[in-house]
Amino acid sequence: MDIKSLNQNVLSNNRLDNQSNAARQSTNSAQNESSTTASDKVTLTGVSTQVKELEGKVQSTEVDNSERIAQLKAAIQEGRYQVDADQVASKLMDTEYMLSPR
Repeated sequence: MDIKSLNQNVLSNNRLDNQSNAARQSTNSAQNESSTTASDKVTLTGVSTQVKELEGKVQSTEVDNSERIAQLKAAIQEGRYQVDADQVASKLMDTEYMLSPR
């Protein structure tokens, strides 16, 4: 009788048992976590109320830029409009800073 292969089979079976036990434990953990998340609550803060109020104000505010737009179109057509590259770059950097995660 060859016991070398017998030992290898026992080791293989032990590994398979360990893997299936680990899989069962992770399934049980996932089920426990899902039952825990079902009881989670969301609470809106005063900040969210302020944001909603500001959104309402912005939507109700009328902005009439038609005169400024007409001036810019005329300046462009006449060749008088000049772009301040430093100011554009500065505003782009400000926007990038505001939108970047901190």
